Amino acid sequence: MLRTFLLPVITILKEGLDLKLKIGDKVYLQKCDVYHWIKEDCNVPTYVMQEVVGKDEVRHLKVGSLRDCFKFRFVFKDPRSVEWLMKQDWIVDFDKYAEASIDYLERLRKHLKKEHDKYIKSYNAEDDAYKVEHYADACIESEKYQQKDIAIENIIKYRRGECKFTFPRQYRTGTTNQPSFFARLIGRSAQ
Repeated sequence: MLRTFLLPVITILKEGLDLKLKIGDKVYLQKCDVYHWIKEDCNVPTYVMQEVVGKDEVRHLKVGSLRDCFKFRFVFKDPRSVEWLMKQDWIVDFDKYAEASIDYLERLRKHLKKEHDKYIKSYNAEDDAYKVEHYADACIESEKYQQKDIAIENIIKYRRGECKFTFPRQYRTGTTNQPSFFARLIGRSAQ
């Protein structure tokens, strides 16, 4: 059964949240996500990792603590990197869910769990030859469901005040083409 083999993977993935934030033509990732990519040697294109390699944070990530892991610290400016990051649906776009109600986010998590269970059930229904041939792909697909769930869980925690994210200045102050996140939340709650 696939679920049995995935337990160690799920424990590892708790370190990465895989949240992205797009501001203008740049994409920001949290420190813990880049740490996860380096630690787990994830299959990230070279041109994306080149924007990380050479920065002082990489050495700090390898030996430092993740105390400030919820900072959107890494900026990706290369258009290829931005395009690749935005196409990755397993990296949850924070802005897409930041203003959603907690009730909606909890329902979304339940839906993801049902979809994940359905995927695992269909995989487990296949014959052994298929399972052996597609095991790696099944693990990756299962990880994507887990990553989305963890990211949305942490957005819920953030919205409840149970964890703190540190956003780029442009996002906090609204110096992008849109009002700041906080202005949008205040405007929504005043309605």
